[in-house]
Amino acid sequence: FRSGYRYDSRNDPFDPTRGRRFGLSMTVAGGVLGGDFSYVKPVGNGTIYYNVNRKSHLAVNVEGGLVRPYDGQPIPIFERFRIGGDRSVRGFGYGSIYPLDENDQAFFNEQGALLGGDRYLVMNLEAVYYVAGPLKFVLFFDAGNAWLEGQTFNPFKMRASAGVELRMFLPIFQAPLRFIYGINLDPKTIRGQNGVPLAGGQEKRSDFQFSIGTTF
Repeated sequence: FRSGYRYDSRNDPFDPTRGRRFGLSMTVAGGVLGGDFSYVKPVGNGTIYYNVNRKSHLAVNVEGGLVRPYDGQPIPIFERFRIGGDRSVRGFGYGSIYPLDENDQAFFNEQGALLGGDRYLVMNLEAVYYVAGPLKFVLFFDAGNAWLEGQTFNPFKMRASAGVELRMFLPIFQAPLRFIYGINLDPKTIRGQNGVPLAGGQEKRSDFQFSIGTTF
């Protein structure tokens, strides 16, 4: 079962330059609803667009969530949080940010599956400059992390990236075309259960992404 609330005062749902949007959703599974797992999962977000002048605007976005099991059930692995990507923390691959210990070692369940977090937080800040026509130039800073049960939630210790983006809104798509160049501000070598680097665990310093749609 899932329910939610959303407030939206943006001037354009596809290419906003001013206004606010706030949302909260709650997912409840198990218990009297039946199913194989029992958990509650609230997720919330808030976005503010500030119009600086006719040629630029600023945007700030914060989102986060958590998942909690009950009735002695585990958290389903597919309901855990993994973040990163063009609609989360740019400069990182999709789902490539997940809980790590102090030695940059990932966590796994008894079957050897990589574990996402039971909490997450993402923050985005961008300055948008209108170049000409539908073309816009964006400077951004993104930060986010996911934490495992027992880990201390610390919003001042998150994975971070910065970069630039060329954005072009075309009415035919009803969404912007985006060319994103992001820089990982602290690349890590992620290790597995035995301390050996995971395949693909050496993070890149920078990443180029193409996307259709908004970041937030």
